[in-house]
Amino acid sequence: MKKILLFILFLSYFYSIVFGAASDYAGVYSGNIAGNDSGPWMGVVESTGRTKMVFYSNIYQTMDGSQGYYVDSSGNLTAVSLVNRAVFSVSFDTGGNILGTWASPNSASGTISGSRQTNNSKYAGTYTGTISGGDSGSWTIVIDSSGLISGSGSSQNVGSFNFDGAVDNTGFLMGVTEEAGAFGSISGNSLSGSWFDDGVSYGGTFNGTKQSEDVNGYLVTNDLWLRAVIQTEDVGAIEGIWKSGGSETTSYGTFLWGYFYADPSDVSWGSADNPEIFVKVAIIGDWVNVNYFHVSVPDIDVYTDYPYDGTVDASNTATGPPPDHTSYRFVEHTFENGTLTNKTVQYEDGQAPTGYSPSGSPTGYEIMSGLKMGAMINSISETDFTSVVPIEGIWVKGGEVTNSYGTTVWGYFHASSSDVRWGSSQNPDLFVKVLTGGTWAIVNYFHVSAPDIETFCDFPTDGVFENKATAILSNRFIEFRYSMDVE
Repeated sequence: MKKILLFILFLSYFYSIVFGAASDYAGVYSGNIAGNDSGPWMGVVESTGRTKMVFYSNIYQTMDGSQGYYVDSSGNLTAVSLVNRAVFSVSFDTGGNILGTWASPNSASGTISGSRQTNNSKYAGTYTGTISGGDSGSWTIVIDSSGLISGSGSSQNVGSFNFDGAVDNTGFLMGVTEEAGAFGSISGNSLSGSWFDDGVSYGGTFNGTKQSEDVNGYLVTNDLWLRAVIQTEDVGAIEGIWKSGGSETTSYGTFLWGYFYADPSDVSWGSADNPEIFVKVAIIGDWVNVNYFHVSVPDIDVYTDYPYDGTVDASNTATGPPPDHTSYRFVEHTFENGTLTNKTVQYEDGQAPTGYSPSGSPTGYEIMSGLKMGAMINSISETDFTSVVPIEGIWVKGGEVTNSYGTTVWGYFHASSSDVRWGSSQNPDLFVKVLTGGTWAIVNYFHVSAPDIETFCDFPTDGVFENKATAILSNRFIEFRYSMDVE
């Protein structure tokens, strides 16, 4: 359990990115600790700076994971572990290298180092297999293109379990369930390794194989499968690559989000920092709501299977803007008690709805040089459930990329948990995607919440929000187009 302290430090160090350019550090990290204890560690930094870490102690032969710590805006962290009260001082650079020291109260100390893993997409796919030894059972995991692992399984002693982890550039993987830890390696289409349960001191081995490549789509939870096929003019239909943004459970329900993007090996404009279709999922009891938000040009076919059984339950085509497309940008699939109850496509032209006049005065955020925006979320009072309580949305930058078309910046606004019970940095309320060429800008807002949201934009920045519009459930998409000459 001592090693958990280290991890926690690391998490915190990664987490501070929330206050800086979080997306600059997103990815899978792997490395080692050395000194009076040694062993491998692995961590994940999400686009918002949220982190998950796992670490193995060679001395104690145990594994732990942790999350939720912060690092300052300079990338430095000093933290104290939860179990052994070890103190860690860590820093990382923009090149993805990590270096630091650790010291525990019993005078044990050492160093910790690692780097971001950028060549692990070759292991992406679905793997199935079995466990043996002190327990027996089966499992299924999905490895995405960034090396993140998610999955589930069942065993004779434990019953159902979930699995989270990551794989590095060499195929080495680590992860944890609610009760156990595991590490191993991938060689070709085979996966194998060891597992152990700290609580009852037993363990064993696991073995599995990669499933056929014609199985497309992604299990984004244990029983929710999504797929997106992008109909490009360049090369025809290509599979969208899933990128998880994050998830969180509040007193209101569980929310998860992410997006599909085009593989840069398929098209020149493909990039993990250029979302083609955003996804937001709300799980409240037996009600599962899947929302797709088209933020690209080509048509995109979307597919949902819930609960996952290998047969698609709902599919639609989200379409791009006129004149070549019909602009059905919003697709919604809803399930109740495991049954599809709603399948909707909604026309969106980017124009502000009539009858709404934004009255908020947000402080706003300069999301890039010369472009400022803000959002006011008109929440319904959680006291009288009638009156409207305007709250300012908090901006989180997701990513930025420049190609021959211009510079794309994306992110989202969310409500604060101090204002409403459903507020969370992992529960986006308004997605944003901007394409700019310096003297011009196309600013797109995508309503992904329940209350009305007032949107504000200022380009070029002069301290006044020249453009305002309210996004509502029946009019989710707002677009502002600018040039230096005409607004």
